[in-house]
Amino acid sequence: MRDTFRAMPDMDPGRHRPASEALIRRCLEKDLFRIKPLVDVNNPLSMRLRLPLGIYDLTELGSATWTYRLGFAGERYLTISQQPKSADGKLVLADNQGVIGSPIADSGRAPIRDRVGRVGVIAFLPFGFARDLAAQVASEIERSFERFFQPEAAESRIICR
Repeated sequence: MRDTFRAMPDMDPGRHRPASEALIRRCLEKDLFRIKPLVDVNNPLSMRLRLPLGIYDLTELGSATWTYRLGFAGERYLTISQQPKSADGKLVLADNQGVIGSPIADSGRAPIRDRVGRVGVIAFLPFGFARDLAAQVASEIERSFERFFQPEAAESRIICR
């Protein structure tokens, strides 16, 4: 992921850590805190896979069309903790209403709350990640959530450029 960050114009990995790396550092310095059961499965999984994973309440997102792109000049979003974050020149996941998340920090548009309908987990994969490895990551994500929750339906999609 660090190589992918280095390839971006404004994502120096020394300044903007991948979320998975930030979680690992937090665990080494402090305890990993509990948030919500879905997030409490997602965060250790992100650390184990060493990949940023975004988890979203899909009922809060209007569009089914998401784009993984560079943030536009001057584009900003509020994180889950309501802190303003610049998306300018950084990799972001967005829909027609703006930024949903990024491999650095998720937006506050669709956080996991106490009651959630449909949940989506996005693995932010490094550039050049092999499709067969992506399929293994998707399977691991499904197995991990199925182990703790009884989803009505699970669906995996691998989208590559």
